Amino acid sequence: MKRSVIKLLSGISVFLVSFPIIFFLTAFIQDITGISTGFLSILTHILIFTVIYSFFQHIFKLNRKECIKYTVLSIVTGYMVLLAGCYYLFSNVPDYW
Repeated sequence: MKRSVIKLLSGISVFLVSFPIIFFLTAFIQDITGISTGFLSILTHILIFTVIYSFFQHIFKLNRKECIKYTVLSIVTGYMVLLAGCYYLFSNVPDYW
């Protein structure tokens, strides 16, 4: 149980670090090339999945099934952490904003 919690927390950390970098990288590519937003959204998620999957594969030496399981859990939980952070940030904004 402890090891799976450590793996999940590690995956969430990798997600929270890699998401802004990959997001701004794809936004920069869109700015230069003019590619549609939908395609780059798919590309962003493919890159995030690849980064986290390779993290689990190389650092924890997991098999394919466990890598996919922890990668999906890390991405879903990472998005929940981002949404909770945004909610907390914007729910405490003064009324004049």
